Amino acid sequence: MSQTTMTLQTRLKNLADEFKAISSVIHHYKRVETSAPFGVWCEQFETNSDFADNTKTTQGVSVQLDYYTQEEFDGVIDSLQEYFNSNCYPWNLENVIYEDDTNLIHYSWSFTVYGTI
Repeated sequence: MSQTTMTLQTRLKNLADEFKAISSVIHHYKRVETSAPFGVWCEQFETNSDFADNTKTTQGVSVQLDYYTQEEFDGVIDSLQEYFNSNCYPWNLENVIYEDDTNLIHYSWSFTVYGTI
């Protein structure tokens, strides 16, 4: 099913469930776990929306996902990227850094979610 056959809000609600299926430690807006691994995702800004007859028909929203782990080559990384590809999300791995102060590996992706209005 195309991303644009659902409303944006429905698509985002489904995204929360789909991330939970990949890893139960990925949450919307806030960190819940007290130790790694954990992930947080949130909407950032509108992008790439479509119009017809002076009416917005499709809305795109840029989403950021940050995932923190102590495990080098954590399998969740591959699962997330496979998920983006299999669901046709335009995505970028923005950075991967080792945080000395927390001893965590921090992955950050941006991707776009589309939905109807």
